[in-house]
Order: sequence, then structure tokens, then C-alpha cells
Amino acid sequence: GGCGKTTLAEALMHLARPVERLGRVDDGNTLFDFDPDEITRKISISSSLAACEYGDHKINIIDTPGYADFAGEVKAGLRVADCAVIVAQAVSGIEVGTDKTWKYADEMNLPRALFITRIKKEHSDFYRTLEQAQDMFGNHLTAMTLPWGEQAGLKGIIDLTRMKAYSEENGKSTETEIPAELADQAKKFRERLVEAAAETDDALMEKYLGGEALSEAEIANGLKSGIASQKIVPVFAGDGYFEIGIKAFATIVNASFPPASNIKTVSAVKAGSDEQVEIKCDPAGQPLAFMFKTSIESHAGNLNFFRVYSGSIDTGTEHYNCSRSKAEKFGQLFYPLGKERADATKIVTGDIGIAVKLKDSGTGDTIGQKAHPVILPSIIQPKASISIAVEPKSKDDEGKLTTGLSKIRDEDPTFTYGFVPEIKQTLINGLGELHLDLMVGRLKRKYNVEVNLLKPRIPYRETITKKVERSEYKHKKQTGGHGQYGHVVLRLEPLPRGTGFEFEDAIVGGVVPNNVIPSWEQGVTA
Repeated sequence: GGCGKTTLAEALMHLARPVERLGRVDDGNTLFDFDPDEITRKISISSSLAACEYGDHKINIIDTPGYADFAGEVKAGLRVADCAVIVAQAVSGIEVGTDKTWKYADEMNLPRALFITRIKKEHSDFYRTLEQAQDMFGNHLTAMTLPWGEQAGLKGIIDLTRMKAYSEENGKSTETEIPAELADQAKKFRERLVEAAAETDDALMEKYLGGEALSEAEIANGLKSGIASQKIVPVFAGDGYFEIGIKAFATIVNASFPPASNIKTVSAVKAGSDEQVEIKCDPAGQPLAFMFKTSIESHAGNLNFFRVYSGSIDTGTEHYNCSRSKAEKFGQLFYPLGKERADATKIVTGDIGIAVKLKDSGTGDTIGQKAHPVILPSIIQPKASISIAVEPKSKDDEGKLTTGLSKIRDEDPTFTYGFVPEIKQTLINGLGELHLDLMVGRLKRKYNVEVNLLKPRIPYRETITKKVERSEYKHKKQTGGHGQYGHVVLRLEPLPRGTGFEFEDAIVGGVVPNNVIPSWEQGVTA
């Protein structure tokens, strides 16, 4: 959290020029952090998406939060990404959050890169952070760019893939030759990069070990296959705030990062069974999409973010929600652009889009075809770790409270709630105090419901610890006609822990009708 992910995303968008100004987190005017809570607290709370075209590629950017309280947003973003760019800052180095996100990428077997930012700040050290990362994650981390200068004296970066330097000032990047004083260091890191590229292919490795020089095309192909296979993790130097290293980063993303077309098949299960199937990711195939995020806006209703894995989703077409066994018509479609949206008529294979006002679809659903319904792997969300009780400040808001909590849960699956009859309280559950605090604030701001926060009560339970031989009661009542008489004897004794409850009818001789005995059992358990 707070290492500069949103600033890096802003710099990428500014480079491609779909936005004319570079947004600043401190100024509250970024493209990605537009929620009032994000602007006030100066942190990302939910994933935000935007796309830009750079060179001959369209790049979808998913800017995720960094704090553990919002880990669900990170997992949802990684679920549909082709590559994870993990950001660390050169001042504090590799942090706990860096390690956690790395493990999330491991869980999803996702290619990744490391961007070491804030290299212009005082006390920053790119090489120290690179060494920390290699010690923690392995020597397959390979520098692609190096800083030209350090801290306040930073002039630009060196692109090791092209062996060129970029002098950068005020967002403008000028290509030049590598300064003589950095030539030896650049040559040393370039040799490591070439070796890493050679290790991705036996023929290249044999050529490299034989002393032959690899061609630029061979190095480029080695880097591309190495990043896709995770044999190489590229490392970049830069500073999003000063827009340093951004052009070289975007150029290498275009040239070497795995595109959506690299995914040839996806694993799924047949709906209603455990049978595994492989679905071909064919742009001309049957539509198949996965919904990974839901946002609710007062004027637009539900916004469902989805990625297409096969075929296309077209405006005005009807598809099948395989997860809920319901038909779903897709009306308006959009491309995400931060808070704004761009009109779309078709979302194609590999791309990300937004569907508006769907009736029966939500986060985690698979959109496919009714004839052959399949379900794509869901998002494995972290479980709630903290609970607090809430009650509406006004009794008139009791109905609005449930509605508001339900909508917040639709937006954030890591947030749960429920009424607990034993303690007669409504509990909300989340990933941390900050998480719940923000959800309560959202409840007031978006749904006009104010609540009191209370400590959850603890349900008090007793168990039987020893045998009670005799507990009896006699009932006598004379009303003038036939009198009433009953004699009840109850024996209690403990069972082995964890075996639950047993009710035994010890009446003999048929002196009591059998049809009243279930009522007695109900009375005992109550």
C-alpha cells in the first residue's frame, strides 16, 4: 500500500495520451482513484480499470489496492489478467505486501514483472531493492532497465533490451547513447539479460555457450518466451511521479509481455458436474466470458465487468449465465476508462468490457451457451477476519439497512453480513477495521443509512458435565370433572464431546400416547 501503483498507472495512461493531464493522488484528480473515500484517504480501495493504445497494442490496466483489507480486489484483478506488474519502491524495498501479492500470482500461475519505482526520492536505492527481490524470489529476476543517476541526480534510465539511454525531464523522453561512465555497468547487466534469454531455449543456450553472439531477434524471442513461461521476471527502474522509465517500460510491455492471444485454452467444468473440460480460446468460437467485478451506481444500476475468453459479446445479444442457469440479455456495452466509460458495440476475445443493468448476473458468474454450459474457475476470496455489530440509528431504517448491506456485498464479496438469532444482533464481517469502517461509510453515503457500531455479544451456552439421576415434576389439577395428572421424570447425562444431542424415551407399558412424545423432545431441546 502506498508504493505508487496508481501513480504508475496514471503515467502509463498519460504516455499513451488518452488523458491530457497527469493525475496526482495527492491532488485527488487521478483517473483511477475516483471514489470519494479514495480521494479523501489518498489510497486505492477497489480495483479500477482503464485501457490505452500504445504502439500496435491495446493495454488494459487493472489498478488494484495495496492494503491487506482489500485483498479480494487484488485476487479478482489477477483472475483475469495476463500478467501482473508488482510494484515496489526503492526507498523501503521489498515489503510484506509485495511478498503476499507475489504469492497470489503464484497461486494463479501468472507471468509477472517487478517495477521498482520512486528511484528519484532521497534514500532510494534501485540496486539494493533488486538484490532484495532476487534473494527473496530468485535469480530469474532480470533487470530490463537501469537508472541513469540516482536520487535527486536522476537523469533518466538505460534500456538494456536496446542498449540505449533515455534522458527524461518533465514527462519528455529523449533517446541517446549510454553515457561512458555507465557503459561497463550496462554491459554487465546486458550480459545477464542475454544469458537469461538464452536459457529459455536449448538451441539458443548451445549457441551462447559456444561463444556465438545471439541476434537481436533471438534475444527478443527468448525474452518473450521466458516471460510467458515465468523463467524470466523482468525488473524495471522508474518513477511514475516524474514519468521516468515509463516509455521504455511500455515499449518492452508491447514487445515482450504475453498478449491475450497467448492463452490458447482455459480449463472449466461442465455445469452440474465435476467433469473437467478444456475450452479453446477462439475469437470465432462460441461466446465465453467471466464476470470478475460488480459496481453499483445510483444512476446506472449494476455495472458488471467481464473478460471474454472466446467469441465475442455483442450489444443486444442474448447469452446464457451458466452459473445460475438463466438467460441474460446484454444491452449497452462499454470499455472501462476509470470513472468514465467509452461506448462499445462488441467486446472481443481477450478484451475487458462492462455490461449495464443485467438482471441475474454478478461477480464470479460464467457467461456461455445453453447447449454446452461450462463454468470457469471462480475467484478464491480471502475469508473475513473481523466482525462488528450494527444497528440502525432510526427504526425506520431497518429495511434500508438490509438492502444497503446486500448491495455492498454484491460489490465486495469479501464483505458479509447476517442476523444472528442467538445474540439478536446483525453482524458485518470483513478483512480488517479499515475495511469495515469504509463499508459503514459507504452505507451512509450511498444508501443514506446511519448505524451505531456495537461490540458483538457472545452467545452463552452451557453443557451437561455430570449425570443428574432424578429431576421430576408432578402436575395435579381438579376442575370438577375429570382431573388432570401428570408425572414427568427427566434424567440428564453428558455424551462424549462433539457427539451432539440424543433424546431417549424410557417410558414402558404404553401408559402415554406415542404422538405426544415428539412434543416432549421439542420442549427439552428448547
